[in-house]
Amino acid sequence: MEKRVITNQQASINYPLILIQSSSNLGFAAGNNLGIRYVLSKGHSDYIMLLNNDIIVRKDFLVKLLSFMEDHSTAGVAGPKIIDEKGEIDKNNLRRRLRLLDIIFIMGIGKALLPNNRWQKRHRYTDEYNFKYPKKIDIINGACMLFKTKVLKNIGLLDENTFLHLEEFILHEKLRRTNWGTWIIPDSEIIHKGSKAISLRTSSFMRKVTLESLVYYLKNYRKVHYVIMIILIANILLLNSVVIFKGFILPKGGRD
Repeated sequence: MEKRVITNQQASINYPLILIQSSSNLGFAAGNNLGIRYVLSKGHSDYIMLLNNDIIVRKDFLVKLLSFMEDHSTAGVAGPKIIDEKGEIDKNNLRRRLRLLDIIFIMGIGKALLPNNRWQKRHRYTDEYNFKYPKKIDIINGACMLFKTKVLKNIGLLDENTFLHLEEFILHEKLRRTNWGTWIIPDSEIIHKGSKAISLRTSSFMRKVTLESLVYYLKNYRKVHYVIMIILIANILLLNSVVIFKGFILPKGGRD
């Protein structure tokens, strides 16, 4: 297929679109690694971008990302400002490395008890960054990430031991072992329709894979003691129980 596309004399494009079919749904990391390995096998790309399928790009968004990366030798990963279809900034544009209390108040029962708490604000750089200038941060949104190819070679691609969620946090841990920085470039902007693929999955499935990803991340990248891990996971399970209970008890209009 690739050969036919590239050698097609009727084609009016300079850079062909290559579709790679997988025999199964591999999840975010392993699925993206299929494409990354293909690019690396060609050996002539300085950059690789991961872009979700529910994205609308702005004109020159990529040029602005590339320009910044070219001018900053230690910038290894960069992402744009992400807004939703209403023009509001995506709350997960940028995030800090998780602390243990963050997990309780961002992902656990503390989220329900204290909405918009100070742990959430700190985690998302709320009130300290206004998207007016590029900023070096811990974690950018995985919906759009531009890598220098040599960075992916350096860190060994994405960790394929999770199906979905926590990929950006695992990536950050890998980058922490190197001198490569992660940047958000607000002059570059995209629109994220938001979880269109995820919405096709059931809530119970999403809770399951998220929990599995968190356990893997805490155990393998943060070396959290199993007793502490049990406490953290119990907090998340408690929040899930509350959400499920509200879903059954409350009328549709009253659900969170």
